[in-house]
Amino acid sequence: MLLLSLLRDGNSDFDETPDLATMKSSIDSSKCIVFHSDYFLKGHGDTKSAQWLNEVDVNYVRPISCINIDAYEPYLALPWCPSLKLNHHTLQSKVLLTERFDEYYNNNTSNEAEPWSPLTPYYDERFYGYGKNKLQHIFHLQQTGYAFSVIPTMGFLTHHPHPDSTTKIHWVIRSRHYVDDQENVKVKMKRLYKTYKCEIEKEYKKLYPLPTDSC
Repeated sequence: MLLLSLLRDGNSDFDETPDLATMKSSIDSSKCIVFHSDYFLKGHGDTKSAQWLNEVDVNYVRPISCINIDAYEPYLALPWCPSLKLNHHTLQSKVLLTERFDEYYNNNTSNEAEPWSPLTPYYDERFYGYGKNKLQHIFHLQQTGYAFSVIPTMGFLTHHPHPDSTTKIHWVIRSRHYVDDQENVKVKMKRLYKTYKCEIEKEYKKLYPLPTDSC
């Protein structure tokens, strides 16, 4: 799985994503910064964008040894190609994969089409509103055994600032002034995320060492 460095366009005049040289110049002049690095560095901190900017080998995909699972929200490039539906997840140990493949082919004597599912887990639809949905997806990917790596400087994204959505405004205001309110979405999603992590950890049970661990 590849991570894309995400840079926020502050006050530059980009009509479209610029080339790397222009981007570096904009960062040097403080026209662009790493996304949310001005107030929430953890969100993209594990990508280590400053290091990324100085990596000159476009063929080198830098692995990430560990991530902050409660804060890291990178943009990802992921496979989605169908695979045999071994379970609702597909990235398991090779031993389990072999056993389940054998079980399927030995028991399937009809001419029915092979069941399939995407390689990448879906987002959990219990999460709604502004926060935690990306975190739950990153956590799910990590627990299924995805290895996190940073794409070389041949590719990156720019984010253009925009007014806050009504969903974010609702998230922020209620979290500040209605801590015990049943409609406080931030509190509800934080509790759900904690429950969700327990569910996923119980399901996968770390049957193999994780390629990218939690920091």
